Amino acid sequence: MKHASRAFATRTARNVVVTLCLGLVLSACDLLANAEKLKADASAALASRNFATAVQTAKKWTEKAPEQYEAYFVLAQAQAQAGDRNAALVALEQALKTGLKDDVQIDSNVNLEPIKSMVAYKDLMKIHFPGRESKKEEEQDSGSVSITEKEGMQVLRAGDIVLKVPALK
Repeated sequence: MKHASRAFATRTARNVVVTLCLGLVLSACDLLANAEKLKADASAALASRNFATAVQTAKKWTEKAPEQYEAYFVLAQAQAQAGDRNAALVALEQALKTGLKDDVQIDSNVNLEPIKSMVAYKDLMKIHFPGRESKKEEEQDSGSVSITEKEGMQVLRAGDIVLKVPALK
């Protein structure tokens, strides 16, 4: 009888462990499914310019999946458009800390326009993308066009091309 009850206890303990593991796996799947649903809902709200809903949904998304930088990036966009510029900067900083590495994606994002003129935004970008200012200056210098007069000559500059012609009198 002792052997039967020991076997029963072992099977019961094994069943409990299997059930707990299965429950953990299912809850992890549910967590991922919920995060994907929140991602879709937040992105749709942002695209339809329903910024209050986008903020609420993106906040829930960041709670469900705090390791996903996309959640913070969508939250930053929604908050910037909703007028909460300081919160948008905090969310953008969190997106950068959790893996957002594309400064072009950030710079070209129209939803972030309300924060791009802020000193804190520029400082944040300098910290996370050092050297990008010198690249911008080079691009501006190479794309600038000017016409000046110097020593009786007109000097035409277009990027790195310089043309000198006699000044018209």
